Amino acid sequence: MTYIAATDFERELRMKGESYRALVEAAPDIIFAFSAANGNLIFLNPAFERITGCPRSDWIGKPFAYLIHPDDLHFATEALSKLLRGESVSRIELRIISRSGDYLVSEIGAAPEIEDNTVRRVIGFARDVTEHKRVDDALRRSEEKYRTIIQNIEEGYYEVDLSGAFTFFNDSLCEILGYPRSELLGMNDRQLTDEQTAHQVYQAFNQVYLTGEPSKGYGYKIIKKDGTQGFIEISISLVTDLEGKPAGFRGIVRDVTMRMLADEALRESEGRYKGLVDTAFDGVVIHQDGVIKTVNRAYASMYGYTAEELIGLDVLDVTPPEHRAEVAAKIADGIESRYETLGLRKDGSYFNIEVSAKNCMYGGRPCRLAAVRDITEAKRAERALRASGERYRLLFERNLSGVCRATLDGRILDCNDSFARIFGYNRREDVLSAGTLALYGRLSDRMSYISRLRESHTLNNLELRLMRKDGSPVWVLGNVSLVEDDQGDPTVIEGIWMDITERKLSEEELKNSRELLRALSMELQVIREEERAHIAREIHDQLGQALTRLKIDLALMAEELPEDGRHLLTRAAGMSKLFDATIQNVRRICSKLRPSALDHLGLTAAIEEELLEWRDRTGIEYDFVPCPEFNFDPERSTSVFRVLQEALTNVARHTNATRVDIRMTYKGGYVSLTISDNGSGIPEDQVYNPKSLGLIGMRERALQWGGKLEIHRATRGGTLIELIIPLRRLPDEPDR
Repeated sequence: MTYIAATDFERELRMKGESYRALVEAAPDIIFAFSAANGNLIFLNPAFERITGCPRSDWIGKPFAYLIHPDDLHFATEALSKLLRGESVSRIELRIISRSGDYLVSEIGAAPEIEDNTVRRVIGFARDVTEHKRVDDALRRSEEKYRTIIQNIEEGYYEVDLSGAFTFFNDSLCEILGYPRSELLGMNDRQLTDEQTAHQVYQAFNQVYLTGEPSKGYGYKIIKKDGTQGFIEISISLVTDLEGKPAGFRGIVRDVTMRMLADEALRESEGRYKGLVDTAFDGVVIHQDGVIKTVNRAYASMYGYTAEELIGLDVLDVTPPEHRAEVAAKIADGIESRYETLGLRKDGSYFNIEVSAKNCMYGGRPCRLAAVRDITEAKRAERALRASGERYRLLFERNLSGVCRATLDGRILDCNDSFARIFGYNRREDVLSAGTLALYGRLSDRMSYISRLRESHTLNNLELRLMRKDGSPVWVLGNVSLVEDDQGDPTVIEGIWMDITERKLSEEELKNSRELLRALSMELQVIREEERAHIAREIHDQLGQALTRLKIDLALMAEELPEDGRHLLTRAAGMSKLFDATIQNVRRICSKLRPSALDHLGLTAAIEEELLEWRDRTGIEYDFVPCPEFNFDPERSTSVFRVLQEALTNVARHTNATRVDIRMTYKGGYVSLTISDNGSGIPEDQVYNPKSLGLIGMRERALQWGGKLEIHRATRGGTLIELIIPLRRLPDEPDR
C-alpha cells in the first residue's frame, strides 16, 4: 500500500508540470509527504539526502515519526492532530535524525491535502536551522558571558556619556573609586581628580573622540571618596549610536595603586625583588649563552646543589645526556612555550620537570629566564591513573555480566562482549552499530523506562523483557544509572545487565506447577468431601435404620417375655441402652464425616452445632458472633467449616486455653472469620513450619478461593486466626 501511495504521489507531481517538479527537486529545503492513514513517508526530495546524509530509499515507506527525536514526539503529535483536522501548521521546531546519529534542528511547516472532505496526505517542508540555532545559542551565551564577565572581573568597567557622566559600571569600579553605586551613577569623572589631572584626562578622551582610535594604558592619580589617593590605569574606546555618531565612551579601569607602590619598592631595592624570587616554590634560573648566571633557593634545592655551585655551570650540565640535544635546540630557537623534560641531580638521579622559559635582558644583554617545576609526583599520579584506567578496562572487558554505556537517544557508546552475547550478537561492534532501539519490541517500552530513569537517576534490580537479534525474547536484570556530562546534564546511561531468561522460565514453570498442584489439591478435597458425605449417608441410612429396627424388635420381644423371666427383662433393658449408645455414636460419626446441618441448615447452624459438641467434649467455653446469613456455595461453606474444625482442634491440643471467641463479618464482598483464644499463643517458628500440615491445609483452603489466612500471636496473649475469602467466584477462578 505504501509503494502504491508513493507512486501515485510521484505521478501527480509529474502531472503538475516539469517546472514544478524541477522546483521541488532543486529546493534547498526538505520537501516531504506522508500518508494521513498510517503516517508513512511517500515522498522526499533530494534535499533530504543532502541535509541528513540518509538515502531517500531507506526512509520511503517508513513512519515519519521515526525521523523525530523521542523528546519531540509530543510536539509532533500535537501538530499531526491539527493536520488531521484540516489545519495547517507552520514554524514548529523539531529535531530530526541524520545519518551520523546526531539530530538536526529543523523548522517545519506542513499542510493537509484534502479530498472528498478527508485528509489524504500531508505535504510539508523542513528547513535545517541547526547552524542558525547554534549561532543564536552562541550569541546568547556570548552576551551572558559578556555580562557575567563584566560583573565578575576584578577590573572596573565603565560607560560615560560625552560629558563624562557615568551611565553604567560594575561593582568593581565602585570598590576601586570608593563610591556607592547610588552616588557614582551620574557623577562626572572630573570630580575624581584635581584640576590639572582632570584637564589631562579630558585631553585623552578628546583625542579618542577626534580620531576614533582607542587608547590603552592611560594612567593617572585619583582622589577617592574618603580622601585617600590612588592610581588607576584605564582604556578608552568610543561608543557610537546606530547612525555611527559618537555617543560616549567605555573602557576598563584597573587599580594599579599596589603596582605603583611595588614598582617604587622594586626600584628602591633590587635585593627585595630577589627575596621574592627566592621565596617562590618553583625553581628560577637565568642563563646567558647557556651559562647559569643566577638561581633561587628552590632551583638549587631541586637539583641538589648550592646556588654557588650552580653559578657558572652550563645549563646543559643539569640535563641528562640523552635530552641535551633537544633542550639545546629549544634554547637556540628561543622557544617560549612550556615543555617537559628530565632534570639531572647532583647525585646522578633523574626527575621529571616542566620548564616555562622567556627571553629577556639581564645586565644589558639578552638572556633566558626559566621557571622550573618538579612534576615527578604529578607524573607518578598520571601513571597510576593510566594503570587504574587499564584495570577498569580489563574489568569492563572480562566481566561476565553485560556492561553498556549508551545515550538517552539510543546510541551505544561502549559495551563489552558479554552484553553483545546476551542479545545474540557475535561481536560488540555489531551491537554498537545496531543501538539500543533494536533491543526493544515496542518504542513505548523504552520511553517508559527512560522516563522512570529521568525521575530517579538510578534503577536497581530492574527487570526488562527485551529482544534478541533473531527476534526471540530475552529477560534481563540490570542496575542502571543516569550519568552527568561535563556540563552537568544527565545524558549517558551506564548499566550492568544479566541474562535471567532461564530464571524467568523456571519461575513461570514453578508458578504453573503450584497452580496445578493447588487445583489438584482442591479437586482431591472436593472428592474427599463428597466421599465423606456418601459414607455418612450410607451409615445413617443403612446402619442407623438397622439399629433402630433391632431396638424396636427388642422392645416388642421384651413385652412378650413371661413374668417369671425377670432376668431376661433385665438383660433386654441393658441391650436397649447399648442400642441407644450405638445409635448416638453412629450419629456422631456421621456428623464428623459430614455435618448434616451444613447441607440442610447452612454454615452458621453447622458452626453453632460444632461449637456445642466441642464445648461438651473439651470443657472450653466459647462466644460466637455470627453475621447475617449470606449465600455461600456448598464448596466455600465446607472450606470455612473445615478451617474452623482444624482451628478448634489446635486450640484443644496445644494452647491450654479456657475460652475461644469466634466472629464472622461480611464487608465489600468478602467474608471474614476470626478465631482467637486466651491460651499460650502459637510459637513464631511454628507459623510457617513446613511440618505443620494442619496450618498448611488451612492456608490452601483459603488460597483455592482467592482468599488468605493469617496466623499470629495476639497482643494480649493467645493466638489469632483470620480467614478472609470472597463471597462470590472471582473472574479468573476456574470452574470446579
